[in-house]
Amino acid sequence: MATLFLAVRVKQIASYCHTFLEIVHVRDFWTGRQSYCLDFLILLGVCIYVILGGLCTTFLCDYSQAPMILSIIATDTKTV
Repeated sequence: MATLFLAVRVKQIASYCHTFLEIVHVRDFWTGRQSYCLDFLILLGVCIYVILGGLCTTFLCDYSQAPMILSIIATDTKTV
């Protein structure tokens, strides 16, 4: 239900965007953040966490990413 609400809200605010990546690009352009640097830092942190933790940590990391991604989408929806 929350995903449906977010999708409708995104289409109301940014109706010209077709994918989530386009929405992130527009938001980063408005705020002045460098999206390539942020993508690299997030990827680097996840890789170090998984390498040091092993297989169990890999599954925990996979399951914990879904709520984080949804919270980022919710925050971006309110900001845009």
